[in-house]
Amino acid sequence: MISAEEFLSQLPQQNPPDPPLPESGSDSDSAKSISEELQTGSDTAAVQNSDKYAAGTNASSVTSEEWNSTDSRASRMKSPESNLLRPAEENRCQEAALRLLDAAPRSSGALRQRLIDKGFEEHTVDRVIDRLTDSQLIDDETYAKAMVHYCLSRQLGEFGTRRELLKKKVGQGLIDTCLEQARQDGLFDQALQELAVKIAKKTRGLDRKVRLRRFWSAGARKGHNLEAIKRYSSYVSGTDNMTDDLASLTSDDSHNSRFSRVSQFDGD
Repeated sequence: MISAEEFLSQLPQQNPPDPPLPESGSDSDSAKSISEELQTGSDTAAVQNSDKYAAGTNASSVTSEEWNSTDSRASRMKSPESNLLRPAEENRCQEAALRLLDAAPRSSGALRQRLIDKGFEEHTVDRVIDRLTDSQLIDDETYAKAMVHYCLSRQLGEFGTRRELLKKKVGQGLIDTCLEQARQDGLFDQALQELAVKIAKKTRGLDRKVRLRRFWSAGARKGHNLEAIKRYSSYVSGTDNMTDDLASLTSDDSHNSRFSRVSQFDGD
């Protein structure tokens, strides 16, 4: 008599039945469907991220530092997603604006004039300027402050600085604000003092009248007011008497017209 284990071991080995075959074409259709779903989901995510990027919100793969960088802002301006939504003329105008900004910093007014001179319509230019300002690629306040410091480095006075800012198409209100701050900080007096010292060194050994004339002429050309020029004449003449300095200059009739122009400029 044999045991149960021995009996089972003597039975022939049987392979497990094969799984039922799918109907013809079902595998390929299923795989194709899954692939399409994955591709659709990937495309949707990509579009959502590009929309966030164009709208100004951080996509998951963009850090705040990258988003706020100048290069990133410029790349957003050139992104295909945003360009496709704008007229071709506006895209060309924007490209021209970016090239101008790459060449040199500009105020919004100066950039606007350059674009109009290139033949772009005013309403197109205004939209581009607004977009560049929103992206902080144009900052009139920062530009104006930088221009004021540049003018001061050339020993320009308040009127001379105002003249330069107007040439650069900076807004009148912003000019007034920047000049008022510089005046309160004493920066124009400091610039005139530097000019007086510079003229005094260059004219050392010359006649006192000649030295004063050159200082007053330089001060007027650089846009300093008459009262300030009077105060700093002693740096050039070597005296502390402003009345004598002015009398010494105005006693020469050949130069009366020059100082008349200075007075008129001071009143502008």
